[in-house]
Amino acid sequence: GGANKSAAPPPPGPGGRPGVSRRASVTDILSNIVNNAKSDRESDLEDALNKLRDSKDVEIRNLRSEMGDLRAELNSASLRHQLELEERNRQYRLMKTRLERVGRGMKG
Repeated sequence: GGANKSAAPPPPGPGGRPGVSRRASVTDILSNIVNNAKSDRESDLEDALNKLRDSKDVEIRNLRSEMGDLRAELNSASLRHQLELEERNRQYRLMKTRLERVGRGMKG
């Protein structure tokens, strides 16, 4: 919606009356300034958006990498934990067997 952007300022009046032509050229200059400012601002915004997108991509990559490291750490920690548990179970069974032997020895 909005105003028709392609509408040009009115051409100079008949006989090139200076008032009209000057007003038209001022309008041209102003619209040029406005359009340039608009396109500068748009390209600045695009640049800012691209920088933001790039830094977000980097942040995401870093987070994924850190998560991968943590996952590997957790896996090895749980493996270590599992091995420790198995070792403790083995020690427990050994003690239990020894206790049973000692108990039998006392009875006999």
